[in-house]
Amino acid sequence: MILAELLPGYELQVGSSLERSRLLRWLTRTYQELFPHLTDFSHLDNQISNHFSQETPLWWVISQGDGDAEIQSLLPSQSAAIAPVAGLWWGWVVDQADSQRIPHVFWIHVLPEHRRKGIGRSLLKKLEKEAQESGAAGISLQVYGHNAGAITLYQSLGYQSQAVLMRKSF
Repeated sequence: MILAELLPGYELQVGSSLERSRLLRWLTRTYQELFPHLTDFSHLDNQISNHFSQETPLWWVISQGDGDAEIQSLLPSQSAAIAPVAGLWWGWVVDQADSQRIPHVFWIHVLPEHRRKGIGRSLLKKLEKEAQESGAAGISLQVYGHNAGAITLYQSLGYQSQAVLMRKSF
């Protein structure tokens, strides 16, 4: 179901809880991009099993008139659907600091050739509007420290660090 034009040339489409395999392909692509030295992303299937449902909306961004072969590769071979160029998966969580129920971005990704066109910003602004209309006090998300582009985007939208995830590797 197409919701509306997100930006000129792009439409927002509501995903379905039946799109588990598509979401897994996109999550895998995202993590391959963020961590090119890693090869095993099988844990992402568990993440989807634990959190993906009708209560965790999935949004896709469709480019109007885009037939990019790389994008088509992210679709099942039998699919005749229009391939997305970006996506956002979110759900409601309880903030551990103040116990408020707020939207949390589980995943957001824009294909490299469609970045810096306002797609990620538009997706987050759409989520902000829905959150405000529902009375939420804010939105949470997690970003890896080395993802400078995403951090810059989030900060430009007013997101601030609330916690620092620390890890000691062996």
